[in-house]
Amino acid sequence: MIVRQHALQIAAVVRRDMEGIRRVSVVRTDGRPFFDDPGDTSTGEDSEAVAAAVAATVSYARRAGTALATGAIDTLTIRGREATVVAQPLDDLHVLVVTCGPDVNLVLLGRVLARITATVGPGA
Repeated sequence: MIVRQHALQIAAVVRRDMEGIRRVSVVRTDGRPFFDDPGDTSTGEDSEAVAAAVAATVSYARRAGTALATGAIDTLTIRGREATVVAQPLDDLHVLVVTCGPDVNLVLLGRVLARITATVGPGA
């Protein structure tokens, strides 16, 4: 079970271990915001809009994964010209969302997120 203190720790670790992080959020799979750290220069929508968009995207990806027999969704990555968004389920109810600059090393970010989810995810 994820509590607010976990979300605060996650945001601190991601920002400490990676440069270029713009926003760290934890959203609920029902579309409600749980935690949002927009950083010093907030860009993008408010936390409610972010949560709704991420929940819908994760739901769609899970349906696509089922249809295509990919197994459980580990990570979703949306690359744009201005930013990249990485969404990674933490448990059945929460999704970690990291928005970063387009030049961030996604392999390194993936390793940081894997380490985090191993300590707070359902198997932890």
